[in-house]
Amino acid sequence: MSTYPVVHVTSFPRNETDARLREIDVSDIGTRLRAQDAVKLETFKLRNMVGKNNISDSLFFLYMMYNIHRQVLEEKEIVDLLSDPREQFDVVILEWLFSNFIAGIAPLFQCPLIWFGSTEAHWQVLKIIDESPNPSFNVDLFSTNRPPLTFWERTMELWTMLKRSAIIRISKS
Repeated sequence: MSTYPVVHVTSFPRNETDARLREIDVSDIGTRLRAQDAVKLETFKLRNMVGKNNISDSLFFLYMMYNIHRQVLEEKEIVDLLSDPREQFDVVILEWLFSNFIAGIAPLFQCPLIWFGSTEAHWQVLKIIDESPNPSFNVDLFSTNRPPLTFWERTMELWTMLKRSAIIRISKS
């Protein structure tokens, strides 16, 4: 059993320590990403993506999110945590960020998974719970449209949903 009631994987470690908390600092990933290409990093700031139709639908964006998750899972301390058969948890709580493959962590510990989304509820998050909501009433995270939608806006929301769904399916192939 884990010696810590809570294990927190973070890019923003706390300054103070707590005996009940084990923090795994993965901030080096952000440092490496910033060092690779500051121009690309600026492109992926949320304020630069909203209303820009293409960036959130691109294979590069989805690959970047996958790559960030992959780098976290390759950190030595994370590998050690996931490989230790003595580790046991009551629940795994993960932030959903445009990738579902990290959901496989909960079965490693034979415990329930709780997803949370730090963004507003949008179709990609909601489909994890049930099914994609009707795009006539639910706008995409990167959309500048706000309900009530015109016919053209509903059409564009549907197109965005279909296009991104196709890109996700293609990228899994």
